[in-house]
Amino acid sequence: DELAASMRAQGQIQPIAVSYNPATRRYTLISGERRWRAAQRPDDTGKTIDKLHALVEYGLTDLEILARAVAENLGRKDMTPMEEARRLHQIHRDRAATIEQLATLVRRSVPWVQQRLSLLDIPEELQALVHTRELALGSALALARCTDPAHRAHLTHYAANAGATLVTVRAWVAEWE
Repeated sequence: DELAASMRAQGQIQPIAVSYNPATRRYTLISGERRWRAAQRPDDTGKTIDKLHALVEYGLTDLEILARAVAENLGRKDMTPMEEARRLHQIHRDRAATIEQLATLVRRSVPWVQQRLSLLDIPEELQALVHTRELALGSALALARCTDPAHRAHLTHYAANAGATLVTVRAWVAEWE
């Protein structure tokens, strides 16, 4: 609603990107989904934004479209590591891509992709704290090695509330181990 109001008041600042397939005579949205959805939101009078500026790409393969969409999303500052992990996992699962192919697709290193995917294996309470940015990704992965839920909760509380560094969290977990 806020974006729709802003677009009505100030216009569309950034164009959306689409791919046109002449065989199907259809467009596929590459980037700008929030702008596209905002344009469909009716104002108080029921009117929607009926025209959007768009960059049109021709002849892209499905994989190229996916790569551009992922690159757009992973570049967003508001995307959390958990959202990145879930998106990477979805591509990994749906495309049966190897970690190396996934890293190439999203233009990140193999360790970066592996680290994000490993977030999906940690306890849910740690995932939630990473998602809300109350706990750093590295600290969450270190704390996940503590298999005693009560002790992990104790360490997590101190890590999140005291602003413990990754080195400190690793030392706590190593001491527990």
